[in-house]
Amino acid sequence: MTGMRGRWERVSAVVASGVLAVGVLGVAAAAPVAAAGSPSATAIAAPVNAADVDLGNWMSEMDGVIGSRPLDSIAMPGSHDAGSWSIQDGSGVCSYGDNSTVSEDFPAVAASMSRTQSGSIVDQLNAGSRYLDLRLCDEDGLWHAYHGGPSGDLFFDADGQTGEADGIAAWIAAHPREVVVIQLTTAAAPAEAAADDAEAVNRLAQLIGTDALASTPQLTPQSTYDDYMAAARHVVLIDNAATVQTPWAWPGTVESDRGSYVASSPSWLDYLKSAVTGSSPQPLFDAAINLDQQTLAADPGTDAGKFFVLQGIIDPSLTIPGAAFAQLEAAIGVIPASRANSYLLYLEDQLNPQLLQKLRGDWSFPTLADHMNIVMTDDVDQNSGAMPIGTLAHAIIADNTPTIPAGTFYTTGRAPDGDWTAPQPLDGAHGAPSFGGPRAALAALPDGTVQAIGIGLDGSIYHNIRYTDGSWQGWVAVSGYNGAPAFSGPDCAITGLPDGDTQLAAIGVDGNVYHNIRYSDGSWQGWAPVAGSGGQDRFHATKVALAGLPDGSTQLVAYGTDGTLQLNTRAASGSWSGWSTVPGADGAAAFTGSALAVAAMPDGSTQILAVDEEGTVWHTVHGPDGSWQPWQGLPGPAGAPMKATSVAITGLPDGSSQILVVGDDGNTYHNVRSPQGTWQGFQPVSGIDGAPTLPSTTVAIAGLPDGSTQSLITTR
Repeated sequence: MTGMRGRWERVSAVVASGVLAVGVLGVAAAAPVAAAGSPSATAIAAPVNAADVDLGNWMSEMDGVIGSRPLDSIAMPGSHDAGSWSIQDGSGVCSYGDNSTVSEDFPAVAASMSRTQSGSIVDQLNAGSRYLDLRLCDEDGLWHAYHGGPSGDLFFDADGQTGEADGIAAWIAAHPREVVVIQLTTAAAPAEAAADDAEAVNRLAQLIGTDALASTPQLTPQSTYDDYMAAARHVVLIDNAATVQTPWAWPGTVESDRGSYVASSPSWLDYLKSAVTGSSPQPLFDAAINLDQQTLAADPGTDAGKFFVLQGIIDPSLTIPGAAFAQLEAAIGVIPASRANSYLLYLEDQLNPQLLQKLRGDWSFPTLADHMNIVMTDDVDQNSGAMPIGTLAHAIIADNTPTIPAGTFYTTGRAPDGDWTAPQPLDGAHGAPSFGGPRAALAALPDGTVQAIGIGLDGSIYHNIRYTDGSWQGWVAVSGYNGAPAFSGPDCAITGLPDGDTQLAAIGVDGNVYHNIRYSDGSWQGWAPVAGSGGQDRFHATKVALAGLPDGSTQLVAYGTDGTLQLNTRAASGSWSGWSTVPGADGAAAFTGSALAVAAMPDGSTQILAVDEEGTVWHTVHGPDGSWQPWQGLPGPAGAPMKATSVAITGLPDGSSQILVVGDDGNTYHNVRSPQGTWQGFQPVSGIDGAPTLPSTTVAIAGLPDGSTQSLITTR
C-alpha cells in the first residue's frame, strides 16, 4: 500500500501531455468555471449511537460496545499518508521516493497530488483516526514525512528543531484507552535502507515508550479491545520493512487491503470535460466506491486474522491530468490557486460525501458492516467545509453499532451440548444484503435440512432451505392462491413430515386460512382454503401454527376471529377432522389469547405453547388419544409468570422440547422441557456481536434429528 503503486515513471509524459491538451483549449478553458457541489444524496438512515462521542476519546467512550470485539473487527477511521499534511510546493523532495525525479521537474503538480491531509497528525488523532499510514524519508540524516516524492515538515527532532513525532507521542501518552495502529514505511538510500528503517522504527518506539507497544504473541489483530487494555499496551507499531526483530515491531503481513486500491483511471475526455466545466471526474469516484463495495461484499477468509484496511481514497497517480490542468487554470485565473495547490484534497472533498452516503446506506447493513475494519480516507479532519467536521469519522465509528432495520432475519443454532452459534443475518431476496419482515417460521426435515418461510416487507411469503453444510438456498417467493404470482397475508406456519414433505398454513389477506404442501421433490401442491365450522367453506383466523406427526398426519391450531383456540387435524390421507375448541386453563371452556405455537413429539403427542390475553405464557400436551393435560403457566427468570409477545416450540428425538419466546422486555429467551416434564428455566439468548441479549419481535425454532436446534428471529 505505497499509495503511488509504481506508476510514477509515467508521470512526466502524462503531465507534459496534459499541458499540451489545456493549451489547445485556450479560449474555452478561460470561461468561468462553476463551483463543484457535493453529490446529490438520497434519503438514508442516520447513524445509530456514536454520533455524539468525542472523537478524541471515542474508543474509551464506546468500550461497552467494542470491548469484547477483536481489534480487526472494530470499525475505525484511518489516515492515508498521515504525514503529508505539511507538503507544499517547495517544501522539499525525498531523493529516494518513488517519484523524486518528477517532483523535481514538476514540483507544484507533485505537491498538489501528494498532500492528502489538511490537519496535523495530532489533529487527525483528535478527529478520530486510529490508523496512521506514516511514511518517513531520511534525507541527509534528517527525517521528514513524505508522499511519493514531495516531503513535508521535520518528523524527528534535529538541529535544535522539534519534530512532529514529539506531539504524536504526547497525544498517545495522554490517551491510554485509545488503541492506535501505526504502519511505518521508510525511504532511504538503498545501501542504508535497512539500517535507516531500523533507526526510524526504534526512534519512534522510544518516543512512544516500548511499554505502551503491543507485543506479539501476547496480542494479535484478533485480540479484543479489552485484551489490549488489560495488557496496558495500546499502540500497534507495524514495521513495513520488517527490519526490527522485536515482539513490539509487527511485520507488514498483519494487514491487508484485500484489493480495495483503485488501479483504473477515467478517460482523458473525463478530465478535459472536468477542466472546462468545473465538474468533478465522477468516474474516478465511481471506480473507488464500486471497488470498495465489491471488497466489502467479498469473502474475507483469505486474510482472516489480519487488520483489513479499506482504502476509501483516490490513487494519487490517477489525478495527474487533473492536477496539471488545475495548475494551468490557476495560472490564467480560471480557478483559485488554493484548488490547484491542493488538487487531491479538492477531489477528496467530493469523494468523502459520497463515501458518507454509502456508510450510512447499504454499507451499514449487517452483512457489510461485519466486514468493516479500518476505513482509510484522505482529509480526515474535513476542514475544507465540504461537510461538517467529524461527520465521516462518526459514520465509520457508527458501524460498530450498525443500524439493523427492525424485522431483519437472524439465524442461530444450539448444539446438543447447549452451545449456541452467534446470530447471523440471512441474505435477502433478489440480491438484497438482508431479509426483513414481520414473521418467520421453521421446519426440520428427517435429512437434517431446515426449511424456512418468512413474510417479507412486501407482505409476500418467501421460502428458503438451510442445507446440512450450513449454506442456504436463498429466498424464493411462494406462488399465490388460484394462479396469483405471490401469496400475501399476515401470518404463516410450516412443518416437516416423515416422508420429507413440508406443509404450510397461512392466513390470506382475506383473513381465511389456507393450506399448501411442498413435496420432497420440490414441487408444490398449491394453496387450498381450509373449511370452517358448521358447514362454512372458509375458516377465519388471526394466528396459525402447524405440527407434522410421526404417522404423517398434521395438526393445525389457530385463533379464530372470536379469539378462541381451535384445533384441526389433517390425516395422512388428506382428509380433515374439522375444528374443535381447545379447552382453557382452570376449567375454562376455551383458551383465548394472542400468540401460539405447536410441536409434534416422537410418541405422537403434540405440545402447545400459547400466550393468553394478559400476556402470560402457558403450555399443554395433547395426547395421541385426544386427551389434554391441564395448562401450566410458566415462570419467568425472576419467578413471576413469564410474559411474552411471540412464542415458538419444537420437539426433539429424545422426547424433550425446546421453546423460544420474546419476553415483555423485548428480548429472546430459551427454555428446555425434559421428557419427564420438568423445566430448565428461561435463559436469555446472547445477541448480535456478543451482546448479552437478543432483542426480537418474532421467533421460530426447529429441532433436528441430531438433537440440535436451529432458530430464526426477527430483530426489534
